[in-house]
Amino acid sequence: MACNTQPEVNLYKQYDALIRKDLANKQMELEILREIYAAQQNRDEDAFEFFLEEYFTIERLELTDEQKKHPEYKEWITSEVIKSGDFIDKSYDYE
Repeated sequence: MACNTQPEVNLYKQYDALIRKDLANKQMELEILREIYAAQQNRDEDAFEFFLEEYFTIERLELTDEQKKHPEYKEWITSEVIKSGDFIDKSYDYE
């Protein structure tokens, strides 16, 4: 009888591409939020409207609880972080 000696991480390998896409979407959201913030600071209504429209096109993937156990999974930033403006800091990046 064979014993499975692969690390637990390999259990989630099937979700690698999905998790990468999810992180890319989250990074895109973060970059657009930064552009929206800059537009607000500069009182640039055209840029604000443009990036706000872009924001609404970001795909939010619905992941299962099992997929969220992937070692590279990260939650979306919270509305509190967005309201505070802290998301400008690169420490919030998903990459």
